Amino acid sequence: MARDHPAPPEPLARPFISVFAASDPPIHTALERAEAALGPALFVSQLVPFGPTRYYEEEFGPRIVRRFALFEGWIPETDLVRIKAALMQIEDGTREANRRRVNLDAGLLTLSRLILASHKPAPHRLLLSSGVWAELTLVYESGEYRPLRWTYPDYASQTVRDLLRALRSEHLSHRHSTR
Repeated sequence: MARDHPAPPEPLARPFISVFAASDPPIHTALERAEAALGPALFVSQLVPFGPTRYYEEEFGPRIVRRFALFEGWIPETDLVRIKAALMQIEDGTREANRRRVNLDAGLLTLSRLILASHKPAPHRLLLSSGVWAELTLVYESGEYRPLRWTYPDYASQTVRDLLRALRSEHLSHRHSTR
């Protein structure tokens, strides 16, 4: 009887990040460093208020701003660990007086989902390796990215989901038309 052997993963995801801070200059620096690590950005969002949580105010202050970025290059989802490690180095490299100046979320955007990486275990996260957990954050169905019960409120917002839908249309669907 012949065995089924797993095929290597197809490169069907694009690196996606969120970076937030108390002001734009550290965000700009972090994005430049992210491009050095991940390759050119296809898209960088306008500066937007962080909202809707106050969780990071003690660390960053009350007026947190954010940018999202989507990067060139199709990669396998297994590269999420590498992306998380690269972004953690960037965060650590921008510290002042042992405090973060930026927060970077590592993720992958596909035609069917947004996956984020975390160093914190939770029942809905899967351990990938090296203390990196993968969280299915949004799923694409019926024409939009939909939040799950555990999706962070900022990613569940209509504004972020609309942005992801536009990125899907403009930068992700092209992958399937060229295959």
